[in-house]
Amino acid sequence: MFEDGQEIKRSGYLKGTPMKLWRNVFVFGVLMISGNLGYGIYLWIDRDRLRKKFQEYEEVQREKREREAMLLHRRRILMAARESNDYIPKKE
Repeated sequence: MFEDGQEIKRSGYLKGTPMKLWRNVFVFGVLMISGNLGYGIYLWIDRDRLRKKFQEYEEVQREKREREAMLLHRRRILMAARESNDYIPKKE
């Protein structure tokens, strides 16, 4: 079919790039897209469990913030009392 030394001419974005490389790029793209779609479907199916986890996380964060606010409030009251010289330390 081809004589010795005759090159096969290809039309493509990069001439001379082996077709095996283009096939690998195409397969990689298909796998990436299908993987992302599959993960999205998995998340959509499992959204109730994720919602529950997120609510638990929010509740823990809210309790932490309330505890920190309470400690900060106590510390401010204590500092104000010390500065006004009305503070009498507890004797144990």
